[in-house]
Amino acid sequence: KKKKEPDIRKEQALEEMSKHLEAFEKASRAHHLPLIEVINYKNLRSKGNILIPITIFSRNLGMLEALCKYLKDTVQIRYREIAALIKRDERTVWASYHQALKKTETIKTKSETREIYIPLEELNKEGLSIFESAVIYLRKMQYRYSEIASLLERDERNIWTTVKRASMKIQRKS
Repeated sequence: KKKKEPDIRKEQALEEMSKHLEAFEKASRAHHLPLIEVINYKNLRSKGNILIPITIFSRNLGMLEALCKYLKDTVQIRYREIAALIKRDERTVWASYHQALKKTETIKTKSETREIYIPLEELNKEGLSIFESAVIYLRKMQYRYSEIASLLERDERNIWTTVKRASMKIQRKS
């Protein structure tokens, strides 16, 4: 009897959350706001972590350029805030953003069947580039080199080299 009570409570909670989710989805569609934008807005305002869709990274832009452009245009953060979040100089953020503007007008997110997000705090590792941090994070998440290469639109050999180089940097720091 005790085992069934938690199941009933869990089922009731899921049912209640499902109703809230339906209302949220309806409002999201009405305002044309993807769920990730709402989550990032809430996280940013509550000093939480921003989730970066991996689909913003492509061969057209460097990793830092794509990240700065996404944070400035999509998440709508000021240069100073971006610099603090990614632990870079404000002038570097400004230059990366403007370089990205010269290369492309908008960040095109590739349509994937499942979206993969990288927490922003994973991309600002001390002593590592944005690319190295992203690759190390994806390896920690058990992605194979070939999968990472496909996701980031890079050669698989680049991924392997980056993992080795970043691992050496991390070991030297410890």
